[in-house]
Amino acid sequence: MSTAKADRAFFLIDADCFYVSVERLFDPSLKNKPVIVLSNNDGCAVSRSDEAKALGIKVGDPYHKMKELVRKHGLVARSSNYNLYGDMSSRVMRTLAEFSPLQEIYSIDECFLELTGFQEGTLETYAQKIRHTIAKELGLPVCVGIGQTKAQAKMANRLAKATKHDVNGGVFSLLNDHVREEAFQSFEVGHIWGVGRQSAAKLRSHGIITAAQLRDADEAMVQKLLTIVGSRIQAELKGKASIPLELIPPDRKQILSSKQFGRPVFKLQELEEACATYMSRAVEKLRGQGGRAAVVGVFVETNKHKSSITQYRQDRATELPSPTASIIVLVAEAIKLLRSIYREGIEYKKVGVFLSDISSQNSTQGDLFGDPETEKRDEKISSLMDALNKKMGRDVIRVGAAGTDDSWKMNCGLKSRHFTTEWNDILKAK
Repeated sequence: MSTAKADRAFFLIDADCFYVSVERLFDPSLKNKPVIVLSNNDGCAVSRSDEAKALGIKVGDPYHKMKELVRKHGLVARSSNYNLYGDMSSRVMRTLAEFSPLQEIYSIDECFLELTGFQEGTLETYAQKIRHTIAKELGLPVCVGIGQTKAQAKMANRLAKATKHDVNGGVFSLLNDHVREEAFQSFEVGHIWGVGRQSAAKLRSHGIITAAQLRDADEAMVQKLLTIVGSRIQAELKGKASIPLELIPPDRKQILSSKQFGRPVFKLQELEEACATYMSRAVEKLRGQGGRAAVVGVFVETNKHKSSITQYRQDRATELPSPTASIIVLVAEAIKLLRSIYREGIEYKKVGVFLSDISSQNSTQGDLFGDPETEKRDEKISSLMDALNKKMGRDVIRVGAAGTDDSWKMNCGLKSRHFTTEWNDILKAK
């Protein structure tokens, strides 16, 4: 029995049932109870505790069909609290960065680490140290998968979750040749990172059912079936790192901001307030990456599931004279576009905005016919708003078009408090 050299390995750290785990952290009464976190407007389940999974609840199941589970099994639901989850995610990622400088934040609850120079047999111990540190310092459970490549680490993480309740569980390594081969022989091809439902169906039609079969398949055939993406996955399964870490997240090329309304909206004024609010969010992301947008767009739509109303969906976009990150300019353009597609008497369910053709601030050319003084003023106002909202909290200062009546906002009646980001919501020790 041999073990792969540990001079280079990849970890995939995944927070277990992240949204639910955060809710339980600040409300210990939820421990051992079936708990779900709901999507926008409290529509459907997006995160489930193990107890909720045992009741047969799947991601995407509508909450309004779970009333019997609430009554019979004490199912507890919480509205999504994105500020809280985002803040706790940042704390997790900062803590993980202490274990390796080579870090890729893959999602709100997942992170890759690349490790080098370790002695054989010590990586599992190091992974357990990571788990214990996150649990001790932040109170959150994580699982760790270890592999020769990122794809193997993702596989190992899935296997680690099966042992998370064991004393020394929650960690699984595919570095050992025998363990890796045994795992590959039974690991379904549809569960491999990067192999979607359609790709898995193609592979199965050619007799490729397991990870081992994909690894050992004819390379030309795999590339023909799954393009270069499939070739990289196959190489990763063979232990050849072909998907490098993204140490610096790539800038967004398009930014979209949209949510469904909590109630039917008919009035243009309410649509304008929502449009201005969502554009403010989009500009916040744009300025956060040091970008400028050359194209701004708006869309509106009705509830497609409601057959009793007039259905309507429309979008419109425009190219700006020069790329900008001015909240004043972008909100004004968005409202102008909204007015051009608004139809009176329609029951609207959603309005959204998007920014595209994004470039960096340094590579942006100004408008030859623009007013430099106006541009300088707009940038000063936008920067001041950024600074105040960052220091005092989001929407402490906002554009007037966003209004003050938020009754159109999505339903979140089961939302927990902002325990880590609002002074008034910090828990008090008794």
